Amino acid sequence: MDDVTLIREFFDEPAAPSPALLARARDRALGSGQAGDRAFGRRAGTFRARRRWTAGALGLSAVAAAVAVALSGTPAPSSDRPGRATDLSARGILLTAATSAAGRPVETGRYWHVSIRSRLYVSVGSGRGRYTVVSETRDERWNPSARGVQGVLISQPLGFRPAGPADAAAWRRAGSPQSVPIRNDRLSAKPGPAQVSSGESMNPLGRTATLRDVQALPTDPAKLKARLLQAGTSVTSDDSEPVRVFIIATALLRYMPLTPAVRAATFRVLADLPGITKVGKLKDGEGRVGTAVAMVGHKNGGTYQERLILDLSTGRVLGDSVVVVTPAPSSTALPAGALSGSNTVIAQNWTDTAPRPGN
Repeated sequence: MDDVTLIREFFDEPAAPSPALLARARDRALGSGQAGDRAFGRRAGTFRARRRWTAGALGLSAVAAAVAVALSGTPAPSSDRPGRATDLSARGILLTAATSAAGRPVETGRYWHVSIRSRLYVSVGSGRGRYTVVSETRDERWNPSARGVQGVLISQPLGFRPAGPADAAAWRRAGSPQSVPIRNDRLSAKPGPAQVSSGESMNPLGRTATLRDVQALPTDPAKLKARLLQAGTSVTSDDSEPVRVFIIATALLRYMPLTPAVRAATFRVLADLPGITKVGKLKDGEGRVGTAVAMVGHKNGGTYQERLILDLSTGRVLGDSVVVVTPAPSSTALPAGALSGSNTVIAQNWTDTAPRPGN
C-alpha cells in the first residue's frame, strides 16, 4: 500500500464541498427521492433486536436536513477542541478503536454484568397539537459464565417526559396526560415496577447461544463476519448484508463479554463494511462525548441512520442511537432528522457478586 492510499484510508479529505456540489446534491435528492440511500452509505443496533423505533412524514425541509447531515455529519459541541479523532475517517476511527480494544487486559468473573438505559421517542397527537415524548427503560443483565447457572434480567420502565420545551408546552395544552398511546399499548409518565426474569439473557448470536459461544468467536475478521451473518439472518429482512453485520456487531459490542482479540476483530469487520460513514464527535444519552460512525438501513419503507458511539481511548461502546432519514409511511410522525431511539451503556463489567433482584 502506498503512502497516499494509507493516508486516505485513515483520514478524511479536508476540502469542504463546493457550492456546485451542494447544488447537485440538493437537486439529486429532490429529483430522485432517495437522498438517504445516496447521501449516507447506513438500528438495531439493538434497536431491531429489542425495539423498532418509528417515524413520520417527509417534506422539503426534511430533505434539506438529510442532505446537510450527509455532507457534514453531526458537529461537535462548541466547547470541544479538535482532536485526533476529528481528522480520522470512519475506517480510521474503527481501526483506532480496534487497536485500543486489543490492548485491554483479559478479564473474567462469575457474571458478566451490563446496565443499559434505553430511550424511545414517540410522536403524540396531530396537527398543531402534536408533540414528542421520550420514554426511558433501565435494564440490568447478569449473564453467568458457568454452565447450569441462570442469568437474570431486571427491566424497569422509568416513565416518559416531553422531549423538549416546545413539546412540554404542547403536552400541557393537551391537559398534561399521564399516559399516551403507542401502537396497541400505552406509555405511562410514571415509573413502573421492576420486572425480573431469569433464564437465557438476550444473546445477539441467537436464543440458544451461550457466553461460551461468544468467547469462542473467531478473531479472524473474515471468519467473524461470516459468523455474524449467520446470526443476522433473522434480525431484519429489509437490510443489505453490510447493515445486518453492523446490527449484530453493534449488539455484541453493547451486550456481550467479548475478549480483547474478538472485540478488536469486530471493529475491523466494521471498518471494512461498505457504506460505513463518519459522524464525528457526538454525545451519548448521559452527555458523555464520544466519536461516532454510522450506517443507513431501511425498515417498513423508511430509512434510518444507525449510529455507534465509541470511546476511542478504551475501545468501549458508549451507546448507539437511531436517527430518522426518510420516515416510514405507516409510522408515527417523527420527522426526518429526529432522534428515534437510543441505548446508553451505563456499566459493562465482570463481577463475582450474584444478582439480588429483591434489592
